[in-house]
Amino acid sequence: MSIVLNGTTGITAPDVDSTADMSSAGGVVVTDANIKTNLNATGTAPIYACRAFAAIDNGAGTGTPVLLESGNVSSITDVGVGQVDITFTTAMPTANFAVALGFQRVSASGDMCQFVHTVATTGAARIEFFTGSASADSEFISAAFFC
Repeated sequence: MSIVLNGTTGITAPDVDSTADMSSAGGVVVTDANIKTNLNATGTAPIYACRAFAAIDNGAGTGTPVLLESGNVSSITDVGVGQVDITFTTAMPTANFAVALGFQRVSASGDMCQFVHTVATTGAARIEFFTGSASADSEFISAAFFC
């Protein structure tokens, strides 16, 4: 029996009778310790999983963002210059999630990418990109969502 981690579909496992004795059936009992070992995590701090991620070619110059890779993202929407809404396939448990962002610079200074918490819902998030104080389309934006 195996558990499969897939960046596109998530975690899959074969159907198991929850009343069966896993050890006598030759299965593996998953514990906190062996999960941490398999993820190369040490110490006693808890492990929190990324709930969604997106890699976006934001089409600087074209204004048409394209979703390159994603997990738990059903679509992206071009809201305006420098603004992209990311819609989750499965909703987050709360709208108070954390976001880690990365972007490709457009100018030599003053570039900034931000998560707009005021429009976040359990089902979607908005990312904005600026050069100086003006909205601009970045070539590439990546976002990872945690909660």
